[in-house]
Amino acid sequence: MNTIYATWLNPYPWDVDKSKNIYWQNNTQFSEIKLTPEGEIRRLDGQGQWVLQVPGQLLRLTLDKDGNIRLYSWTVHNANWTIVWKLMDSECSISGYCGPYAVCDRGECSCLDEFELVDRTDRRLGCRGKTPAAYCTNKAALPDTFTRALNNDWPQNDLVKFENANLSYCKQRCFESCECAAAISTIPSSEGLVDACWHKRRTLLNGEILGTREAYI
Repeated sequence: MNTIYATWLNPYPWDVDKSKNIYWQNNTQFSEIKLTPEGEIRRLDGQGQWVLQVPGQLLRLTLDKDGNIRLYSWTVHNANWTIVWKLMDSECSISGYCGPYAVCDRGECSCLDEFELVDRTDRRLGCRGKTPAAYCTNKAALPDTFTRALNNDWPQNDLVKFENANLSYCKQRCFESCECAAAISTIPSSEGLVDACWHKRRTLLNGEILGTREAYI
């Protein structure tokens, strides 16, 4: 059985379930996948043959640096390469596409309030706090304050989960832990109770938009 995986090599210093770094894999048994001289991508598997035809053009199949596999054709009149197919329709599905503390939405990387881009010329390098966190570097300093952000989560960063919790308690416990980078909760009730609250470990990776979450970071 030949299984094809697209896997992100997590460069950050904490362990994660290796399966979470696999952002794509085939669900069937491959016997062949190739780019033919006739301008076709052919994939033969247990369910039959799948063919993408781009005849009569110069083609290039590339694993790009962002982790996506794309098929390009050469456009003569513009003298450039044009994308005609890609493996992942949404770049946000690619692990590590946006850097630390960033959030990916429709293929674009952005920062939360009180954060800024590490490099304005490359949004994929992630974000950093406009003011460095003080609590864990100087215990005599006043505790940091949270920035509240709606509809954001970092699902791969779970450190600990509290169920049927008081949101204030969850946030305070995060303040007291140098391992906790953020507290993420379900939408709180008027009494400040939540069905679940998660502490997120440093460094925050693979942020996404999730409409039933509140983030305190």
